[in-house]
Amino acid sequence: MIAKCIKGIFVFLIILYANIVYSIEVPETDNQPVRLNDNEILFPGGWKEEKINSHGQGIKTVVPARIYNIKEKRFIDLNSQMKIPRNNYVASKYGNKVLIAGGWNINYKLSKTVEIYDIEKNQFEQINDSVYTHWDQWSRIFTLKDNRIYLMHCWEAEIFNPADNSFSLASDRDITNSNGSKLKPTGSAVLLKDDRIAKFYGKNFDIYNPQTNKIEIIPTPKDIRISNPALILNNGNLLLIGWNNGTGPVFEFNPTNNEFTKIAELNPSVTWTKMTLMDNDTVLMTRGVIKIPDISFISYDRGKCFSSALYSISQKKIYRMKNASCNFKGREYVFKLDDKSAIIFVTNKKPIIYKI
Repeated sequence: MIAKCIKGIFVFLIILYANIVYSIEVPETDNQPVRLNDNEILFPGGWKEEKINSHGQGIKTVVPARIYNIKEKRFIDLNSQMKIPRNNYVASKYGNKVLIAGGWNINYKLSKTVEIYDIEKNQFEQINDSVYTHWDQWSRIFTLKDNRIYLMHCWEAEIFNPADNSFSLASDRDITNSNGSKLKPTGSAVLLKDDRIAKFYGKNFDIYNPQTNKIEIIPTPKDIRISNPALILNNGNLLLIGWNNGTGPVFEFNPTNNEFTKIAELNPSVTWTKMTLMDNDTVLMTRGVIKIPDISFISYDRGKCFSSALYSISQKKIYRMKNASCNFKGREYVFKLDDKSAIIFVTNKKPIIYKI
């Protein structure tokens, strides 16, 4: 009897210790972190709801801003929080500040309010509302060379000007589908080295120039259907991995002459994967559906599993890197540390250091 009591107390202490450690170490990574420098990553915070019964009812609590120190491998609470906490927002650093836009407020409504976090003062400031209200985790956000910030959701976009904290509409266009209907689909985008923005969805490909506020429609090859975020190579070209009848055509786009060059046809293929360029030849792929023979497609639970693979540009091959893991529901954020390693934050888990 005494032995059972001692064992029970011992187990309780282990669980208590684990809860304390994990509550300190694991942030709410459903909210987009921002790389501040080589050693610090900012998590602006937000709010979370902890379930307390089988009906999903719970208590909402505010999550303060935190910084993850890469060298010390720990989170540091900044004791600062947003004026209007929100989740699933977009954020980007410019100068010594961070713009935070959109997301869902604590009443589950899309927030039109925008906040700026001052890194030096460790303070949040609410500013003028954005034009659109639909900035969320599906949106794209880029800081331009002149410190203006470009935000895009579906095909719609606006630009934030830090000179007067104002927002203005950016040019976009309607996409015509196979039925002749016009729509603004959830597309992807990437910031080119010349500060223009490549926007793409399926067979649609545009180049937006923020200096002239004009869009150029670029004809695409017949056998390309873009289903993955693009990647900027060291030479300034764009790496595009498409999806076509289960295979993956790989194209390199040259933004100086707007030409596509097909460089490979991947089999197995990948779709909706997050890509990070490690060295000049190696691409780290995470999430998405990476169809490798020993992984069942069904096990991916509609792409929610965390998985990883390496793609060699020169060898034109995908290599399995780690077993798939389907024990979480959330997102991950990848930051390159050097040519051979990256740090990955997965919702409700400790950060993962990948060394290739």
